Amino acid sequence: MAKKKEQTAEKVLKLAKDIIAAKSDSFRDKLIKAISQDTKNLVLDFSKVAIIDSIGLGIIINAYNTLKKRDSTLTLINVSDELYSLFAALRLDQAFEIRSSQ
Repeated sequence: MAKKKEQTAEKVLKLAKDIIAAKSDSFRDKLIKAISQDTKNLVLDFSKVAIIDSIGLGIIINAYNTLKKRDSTLTLINVSDELYSLFAALRLDQAFEIRSSQ
């Protein structure tokens, strides 16, 4: 019988300035590495993020879907009011937890 890998409780990933197409490969690679560590809750720290484009949103949604399939969660913390409004408009605040910077 195969042993089930034990999940780490939480992994916090501090993000660089912006999540845009030009930096999408690096961002995707960081998320894949964090997800592959079998984390129960992946936390993305948005304290330095000012801009996110559709490519960045797609990568985050893909990470959420991957985590959800294995009963893990995704949490976004230190999200600016502007980005929170964007996530809320896209109804992503109903999919995963988003905490503003205040």
